[in-house]
Amino acid sequence: MLNQLACEARALLRLGAPLVAAQLVQVGMAVTDVLMVGRLGGLELAAVGLGASLWMPIMLGCTGLMMAVSPMVARARGAGQADRVAAVLNAAMWLALGLALLATPAVHEVNRLLAWAGVDPLVQDLAGRYAQTLAWSMPALCLYLPLRFLCEGLGHTRPIMFIQIVALLVNGVGNYVLMFGHLGLPRLGAIGAAWSTVIVIWLNLALVMFYVFRTGRLRLSRRFDLKAQLELVKIGLPIAGATLLETGLFSAVALLMGRISTLAVAAHQVALNFAALTFMVPLGLSMAVTVRVGHAVGAERLPEARSRGFAGIGVTGLVMVFAAAAIWVFAGDIAQLYSSDAGVVDLARQLLMVAALFQVSDGIQVGALGALRGLHDTFLPMLNTLVAYWLVGLPCAYWLAFRTPLGAVGLWMGLTLGLSVAAALLVLRFRRISNHGAAR
Repeated sequence: MLNQLACEARALLRLGAPLVAAQLVQVGMAVTDVLMVGRLGGLELAAVGLGASLWMPIMLGCTGLMMAVSPMVARARGAGQADRVAAVLNAAMWLALGLALLATPAVHEVNRLLAWAGVDPLVQDLAGRYAQTLAWSMPALCLYLPLRFLCEGLGHTRPIMFIQIVALLVNGVGNYVLMFGHLGLPRLGAIGAAWSTVIVIWLNLALVMFYVFRTGRLRLSRRFDLKAQLELVKIGLPIAGATLLETGLFSAVALLMGRISTLAVAAHQVALNFAALTFMVPLGLSMAVTVRVGHAVGAERLPEARSRGFAGIGVTGLVMVFAAAAIWVFAGDIAQLYSSDAGVVDLARQLLMVAALFQVSDGIQVGALGALRGLHDTFLPMLNTLVAYWLVGLPCAYWLAFRTPLGAVGLWMGLTLGLSVAAALLVLRFRRISNHGAAR
């Protein structure tokens, strides 16, 4: 039994390591933007952060919806149904075109929220122009996502890693040239960072299209498959919902931090940034868990799908044990990397200590989500996250922060409780559905 689990863990790591690397590189792009925009000044940094926060929910919604491609392709590949793989891709590309037509004008219009929120006019103007520039990336992003998740579903994860590495390099060069006006180009400042992102996403689309279609074995058709479209939406909408529920929880906590103090907001950003970095590891592995489980389900090996799912949950939890230990030991040193303000460093250290407690729960819940997606089970897991995050985690966070002396630390304790409840509910859901062969 132990040998079987060890073999499954090795297979999962071989498949998941490139996806982990791709996620870390993607975070690296965001860090690069922040570091380079920070050289322009506080106004630009605030505007870029605000503009990106307007773009992010729409981007995450599109990503979550298209993540349905990965488990559907994985199941078709496991069943040896090459025609089904092509049909899923064709349906996803049609859906992506529709998403692009909706998402592009939506991003153009989100800057109206800035005036409603009463943001400083100078920040509002720059953040609005930043978001409107990013809108030109949405057609490419929507078309890139189904091709990326196709590769993941087929188990071709290394190309995605290499594409992200190229994107990181191009983004850095693009920022340098466009933001600061080198090579004879005008100095665009913060808007240059947005145009660099647009260029990178279109480049990603070109590279993944070259990889997918170079063999000629996958071709798009003009046929509109309504059944496949509906299946994609049925699986993908709850994934998008669960993603936005978790993102919304952290956004709500950030707003509540603002009621405590500016220092609390700064410390929260420090701790959250590092926690997001460590989360990329189990997130990448969970995508591999989806593929491994989907392949087994497609081949009608349900006991193997169950063992692969539990092995994946165990691996994602185990890697976060090491992350938790590192954060616990080096919390103060990590905080000092972000700030020289003694107050921010001290509070960030306390928040990082709490973050160490929820690392394992965070790894387990995302691993369980990956396993459930491999079974095409997404709706009830979304409801589980709704209960865990918004009916348990957020109310407890509010009570601990404002009804006890814990303050900012209490908010993060509420996060810990919410993630722990989510982990328990999702593991129990996978245990139940896989035990009864309920993969649909």
